[in-house]
Amino acid sequence: MRVKNLRNYLQDVKEKKIPFEHSVLRQIASLCNTLPAINSEEFSNTFLQEYNDVLLVTYLASITKNSAVLNESIDRYLVSHERQGKRRPFMRENN
Repeated sequence: MRVKNLRNYLQDVKEKKIPFEHSVLRQIASLCNTLPAINSEEFSNTFLQEYNDVLLVTYLASITKNSAVLNESIDRYLVSHERQGKRRPFMRENN
């Protein structure tokens, strides 16, 4: 509840709804500096797991995109050779 009030105060100051006071901002900064940094084994493991999940999704998206591009290239190749195959017998008959 108090953190929400601080956040609302800072948001109002940012939007210039209320004038800011240097002393209040210094107190908020001091309070934030006293908070412990998150440095636990559980946090590290969770962070690494989430990071690896993001990398995996990015990798899979890249593979999917490249597969679609490759499929389109193969389709174009087959269509062009199919057209050439139909032309060749016609050309041979005229020779």
